[in-house]
Amino acid sequence: MIRQMGQAGTKELRHSSERHSTVPSLSVKDFGPIENAQLDLRPLSIFIGASNTGKSYLAILIYALHRYFERKALGNHWKHPQAHPAWLDPNTSDVPRLNQAHIKWIKILENLDLKGSGIRDELHILEALAPVFRQSLNSTGGPSIGDDITRCFGLDAAALCRWNAPNGSSVIVRTAPASSSVPIDHRLSIGSANAVLRTDIPEDLTFILEGAMAKRLAPLRQLLEGDNTAPERAADLLRASMLLHSLEQYLLRDFFEPFCQRAYYIPADRTGIMHAHRVLVRGVIDSIPEMGLHRTRQLPALSGIMTDFLGGLIAMDGSNGSSERTNRPGELLAIARDIERDILEGAIITKNSEIIDYPEFFFRPAGREDLVPLKNASSMVADLAPIVLYLRHQAHVGDLLIIEEPESHLHPAMQVIFTRQLAAIVNAGVRVIITTHSEWVMEGMANLVRLSAIPPDDLKDFEAGEYALSLEQVGAWLFEAGDGSRVKEIELDEDSGLFPTGFDDVSIELHNNWARIMRRLENAA
Repeated sequence: MIRQMGQAGTKELRHSSERHSTVPSLSVKDFGPIENAQLDLRPLSIFIGASNTGKSYLAILIYALHRYFERKALGNHWKHPQAHPAWLDPNTSDVPRLNQAHIKWIKILENLDLKGSGIRDELHILEALAPVFRQSLNSTGGPSIGDDITRCFGLDAAALCRWNAPNGSSVIVRTAPASSSVPIDHRLSIGSANAVLRTDIPEDLTFILEGAMAKRLAPLRQLLEGDNTAPERAADLLRASMLLHSLEQYLLRDFFEPFCQRAYYIPADRTGIMHAHRVLVRGVIDSIPEMGLHRTRQLPALSGIMTDFLGGLIAMDGSNGSSERTNRPGELLAIARDIERDILEGAIITKNSEIIDYPEFFFRPAGREDLVPLKNASSMVADLAPIVLYLRHQAHVGDLLIIEEPESHLHPAMQVIFTRQLAAIVNAGVRVIITTHSEWVMEGMANLVRLSAIPPDDLKDFEAGEYALSLEQVGAWLFEAGDGSRVKEIELDEDSGLFPTGFDDVSIELHNNWARIMRRLENAA
């Protein structure tokens, strides 16, 4: 679609190289079809480009990183809160004693005023203490990034290295912890044997401790007073170690933000899965009683993306036969209802099966009481149903929702409306990544970004005014084909008011072909 304009207000939109200093970033080299990618992950990130250029590869990689960091931040010890051996001296068996490295934490805390909820103090990681925290971050125990990548792609991590890359793949995840004075780099190396992720921690690092965490640590000084060798001090020392461990977990999780938040992946072929959901689940359930009685059949394996998507559907509760859960965040429920009303013109209903306790999905057209099984509903309904369901049952503020090709099976007018709902999801606090080939999605998003330059009091005069997104919220990334694809940011063009995706080139070529055809017909007349 071709558009030339110079609207007042567009010039007010400016890009700044410094404006994303606190936004997490990703640097990818020689991964799948991608030769090089440099991008920051904003509340809404759009991946656009030709097929087979790595959009889904990068989206799945981000999903795998979320799975890894989420489990890494939690750690195995959270399953057993009564025991925190990492903070106790392993050489003692009768009386718990804090080990020497963590006593240094205590000496740091002794100089802090830990009494109020508005506290803001600085913690300096001393050279002697940095290795302790570095060991926590880079521990080889617990989750493996290689396992997460292999599971999500359904391929060995080594098979994801670009074929002519002799040194394997490399990924740098840069996070900007609120508690840290500097960004933190997490370096992922994927070779022929394994995948390894290491976190770089400067020797001299300043942490900012404030608010609820500081207040929670207030009892430490009282707990640690007295003779630490007395048997009756065991309970106090254990509690002190748990509080210190809470500090470590607080900093650890902050180091991984936002990658430690839950991510959900809605794949491009979700329509077929929704149509065949009952058959797929039934096949798995029916095969369970026969396991071990017959020779195992070689069945095609599903990738982790697909199994997680199916698992998320199975986990949705339809016991009340309702269209929504009343304990969900109100804004997300409202968005789900808007999608049903404005696009689907009906409601997605979840009901538990009468035979086994797993949900079945139906569509109830507006103005009717009868339910249509989702497998008999239109492709548009089946395609958007998972997004409605995840907003209603799964997603929370801070989570990441990855949607492949949200424009599938949608009329252009509905694509524009759904683009506004994507903006509503972002404004409600859920981060979003989409892959797309749609000019309508890109133009609709460009309009929403331009709206942000209009004074708030005037937005009410525009149909989509409530969905405005700022430049800081939106990033568009073009995947350019080649021997290996390269990923670059495309900024909003001030003259045309569009993201320069190359769609105009297709429109221009079609117009030129039409003109040549018409001239030939006129000459032949």
